[in-house]
Amino acid sequence: MDKTIAVQAALTRQLFSANNRVQVVSIILAVFLAYMQSEVIDSGVVLAWGFMVVLVALSRTALAIAYQRSDTSDHSATQPWLTRFRLGVFASGVAWGSASIWLFPANDPQHQIFLAFILAGLTAGGLVSYAADLVSASAYVVLLILPLTLRMFITEESLSVAMSMGLILYLGFLLMSLRSLNRNVSENATLHLEAAEREKIARVSEQRYRLLLEHSPVGIIHYNSNLIITYSNDCFADMLHTSVERLNGLDMNTLKDQSILPALRKALGGEFGYYEGHYSATHSDADKWVAITCAPSLDGEGRIAGGVAIIQDITERKLAEAHIHNLAFYDSLTKIPNRRMLNDRLDQTIAASRRNARYGALMFLDLDNFKPLNDTHGHTAGDLLLIEAARRIGSCIRETDTVARFGGDEFVVLLGELKEDQAESTTGAGRVAEKIRASMSEPYRLMVRQDDNSEITVEHHCTSSIGVVLFNHQASREEILKQADKAMYEAKKAGRNCVVFNKQSRGKTGMDSNNATILHLEWHNSYACGEPIIDDEHRKLFELANNLIDSAFTRNENPREFDADLERLLAHVVQHFADEEAILARHHYNDLEAHAHDHKVLIEHAQKLRDSALAGGVTIGELVSFLAEEVVAQHMLKTDHKYFPLFKRGKFSMAAPGPSEDRASGSAGDLPQETPNKSIRPEPVEGLVR
Repeated sequence: MDKTIAVQAALTRQLFSANNRVQVVSIILAVFLAYMQSEVIDSGVVLAWGFMVVLVALSRTALAIAYQRSDTSDHSATQPWLTRFRLGVFASGVAWGSASIWLFPANDPQHQIFLAFILAGLTAGGLVSYAADLVSASAYVVLLILPLTLRMFITEESLSVAMSMGLILYLGFLLMSLRSLNRNVSENATLHLEAAEREKIARVSEQRYRLLLEHSPVGIIHYNSNLIITYSNDCFADMLHTSVERLNGLDMNTLKDQSILPALRKALGGEFGYYEGHYSATHSDADKWVAITCAPSLDGEGRIAGGVAIIQDITERKLAEAHIHNLAFYDSLTKIPNRRMLNDRLDQTIAASRRNARYGALMFLDLDNFKPLNDTHGHTAGDLLLIEAARRIGSCIRETDTVARFGGDEFVVLLGELKEDQAESTTGAGRVAEKIRASMSEPYRLMVRQDDNSEITVEHHCTSSIGVVLFNHQASREEILKQADKAMYEAKKAGRNCVVFNKQSRGKTGMDSNNATILHLEWHNSYACGEPIIDDEHRKLFELANNLIDSAFTRNENPREFDADLERLLAHVVQHFADEEAILARHHYNDLEAHAHDHKVLIEHAQKLRDSALAGGVTIGELVSFLAEEVVAQHMLKTDHKYFPLFKRGKFSMAAPGPSEDRASGSAGDLPQETPNKSIRPEPVEGLVR
C-alpha cells in the first residue's frame, strides 16, 4: 500500500473524528453570538443567520456519521470523503464569514469587538481542528477573518481600521502557524502509522516466534543472568519427563549434573556456548545424550540480560552410532572385538612398544573338539559354546588386553604392556596362555533350546590349541598373525590341548629351536588345605612333577632318569590317594566314594598312558602333561578343594585362586618376582607341550 495514501486516510479519519465536537461548539457559539447581537441587529436577520449556521453544522454532522459507517479501511475512497469534508468546511466558513456582514453593527464598537472576539476564537479552534488538512484549515481561517477585516476597514473609523490591520496580522500569523501545525500533524500521523506497522510486524513476529517455540522439535529455554529459567517450551519439558511449570523458575546452579553449566555461562559472557554429551536430569529419571547451543540474550539497551539455549535430544543418534560401531568392530555373536578391531589394537600395541620398549604377545587359539558339537546338536549349541568360550578367555586376561573372535571357532588374545625383558615377558605370556588353556578344558554345560521350545542340557568337552608369539615394535602385524597361526598348528600337531610358542620367539630368549615349551608347576601357600599330611604330600607331588618335566627334556640322553622320575611320581600319587582317602574317612567326608572313584580313574588312565607312551602310542609330552596337569595340579585345584572346608572351617575355598594368586598365576600385567630358573623349558624330541 502507498504510504502517502495511508497517511492521507489517517488524516481524513482524524478530521472526521473531531468534526462532531467542532459542530457542537459551533452551534453553541452561534446561539450565543445571535443572542448578543440581537440587541443591535434585526432579529429576523439574526434568526436567518443562526438557522443557516445550524443547518450547515447538522449537515456536516450527518456527513461525519455517514463516513464513520462507511468502510474506512478502503483507502481508495479517501479522496472523495476528503472532498466532501472540504466542501462542508467551505460552507461552514461562508456561513460564519457572513456574520461579518449580517451581524456587524455599524455604530456599536462594543458589539463589533465581541463579534471579532467570537470569530477569532472560532478561527483558532478551527485552525487546530482542521490542521490535518491544509486546504480546509486555510479556507476556514480566510473565510472567517477576511470578511471581518474588510468590513472594519471600510468603516473608516480609526479604531476599526486599526482592528482590521490587527486582524490582517492575525490572519497572516495563523496561516504561517498553520503550515507548521499541518506538518507536525502529518508527521505525527506518519509516525503513528509506522509505529502501528512496526507493532503489527512485532506482533506477527512474536506470534510466529511463540509458535516456533511451542511447536519446535527441539527444546528451547530462556534464562537470566543468574541461570534461572524464565521460559521453557513443551519439547524441553517432554525431553526431561517433567512439566513446563516445574522448569520455569528453576535455578540451574542446583542441578545434579552440572556438565552443561560452562556452555550456559559462556553465553552470559557474550559468546556462543556448546555442549554435546551425556546428561542426567535432576528432578526426573531422564537420562539422555544432548547437544546444546547457547547464545546471549540482549535487553532493549543492548546489554546481556541472559541467554537462550537450544537443546537437541541426540540419544537415538548416539545409539545408532554405537550400533554401527558394534557392527563394524565387534562380533555379533560373542560381542567381543572382531578382526577389524583386533588389527587396530595390534597396531596400537606395536606403536606403544616403540615408545616404551615393552614386549607384547599374541595368542592364536583354536577349539579342538568343536565340530562334533555342531554336528550332533546343531549350530545353536555351537553358538552357545562360542559365547561361553569368549567369556572364559575374557576372564583370564586384564581389562587392558584384548580377546577377539578371528572367525569360526578361532580366537585371538592380545597382551600388551608386558616387560622390557624378553624372558620375563615370555614367562608372563605363558602363564596367561596356560590359564586360558586350563579354563577352556573345563566341561561346557549348555542349555540348548529345542524346536518345541523345550530346553536340554548338553555337556561337552572341548579343549583348545594355543599358539603364542612374542613381539616388539620391530614386527609387523601380518608377520605376528602369521607366526601365531603357525604356532597354533604346531600345537594341533603336538596332540592339542596345549600351548606352543613360536620358534622365533623362543630362539631370541637363548633357548633351542624345538617345537614347544612347558611351564613348571609352582606351589602357592593358598593351595594348602590346613591338614599337614595332605599339604606335605601335595607339595611333594608338585616337586616330583617338576622333576619329571626336567627329566623329560633330557630323556634322549638319560632315559633311565626319566623312567625313575616317572615311577616315583606314580608311586607317590597312589600313596597320596590312599592316605587322602583314609584321612577323609576319619573326617566323615560325604563325597568320599565319588572322590575315591576319581582317584581310581586317574590312576588307571595314567598307567595306560605310561604303557602307551613307552610303546610309542602317544607322545611323552601327552603323558607328562596329563600327570603334571590333570593328576597333580587340576585334581588338587578342582576336585580336592571340595573337602578343604573340613579343615579350614569355611575360611578358604579353592574354587578359584584368590586375587593375588590369580594374578601371580595368570595375569600378564603382574608377573611374579620369584620365578624358578626352569619355569619355561624347551622340549626334546617328542613335542612335550603345555
